[in-house]
Amino acid sequence: MAARVVFVSAHRVPGAPEPDWSGLAAPDTTIVVYMPGTDYQQLATRLRRAGLRRDTPCLMVTKASTAEQQLHLTTIEQLHHMPLLPSPSLLIVGKIAALAVLEVPANGDLREELVATQGDAETATTLAAFGQGL
Repeated sequence: MAARVVFVSAHRVPGAPEPDWSGLAAPDTTIVVYMPGTDYQQLATRLRRAGLRRDTPCLMVTKASTAEQQLHLTTIEQLHHMPLLPSPSLLIVGKIAALAVLEVPANGDLREELVATQGDAETATTLAAFGQGL
């Protein structure tokens, strides 16, 4: 799946240098972005400039491990369509994101659902293809 995991904060103190996004991005890497902020377009642009494919899966997790936890599955290309989400949040970028279990039915049987932020079939198809190719 991934040969390495990289943790990075997107939140910057004014004047602090940006992370070396191109040094973080590799096809065999999962990137976990803490405090991704709300400018999803800018974050997507950084990830694309770093060399990641536009169809790379992304999973936004907000309020993890609480009753208010939310999971939103998308791609880098569609990241800017995601609704503004509450903090704390983190963004998981890479093939592993396509395997997220987004819903646990009341009967307890886990099933994988591809839920794209805009409900568009193209993104869901892309995510399904990533999941099958892993």
